[in-house]
Amino acid sequence: PVATMKGHFLHYSYCDSAHHLAKIIEYTNKAAEEQVRKGTRVPRIAVPVKFMAAFFRSYLLRGGILEGYAGFLWALRGGIYSAMKAVRTIERTELRPRP
Repeated sequence: PVATMKGHFLHYSYCDSAHHLAKIIEYTNKAAEEQVRKGTRVPRIAVPVKFMAAFFRSYLLRGGILEGYAGFLWALRGGIYSAMKAVRTIERTELRPRP
């Protein structure tokens, strides 16, 4: 059955910043493994570019700036996620010791 809820529903995805960052590490590891499996190569310049693009998109284009400090933190963490996914992929492709 489907029902419509009245009012607001507060959903807290993460307990605190440490929990969110731990999840970012977990998810970026999985995403990097998938990219390596697909044979995707990521240039090193992608790290700062992906960070800035994700931050800009979240903070300015999606209105994070209107949410104050919380919007800034979400944009920052989104940028960290995007950059870390690129870093983890680079670590697994370029920086892995060769046999």
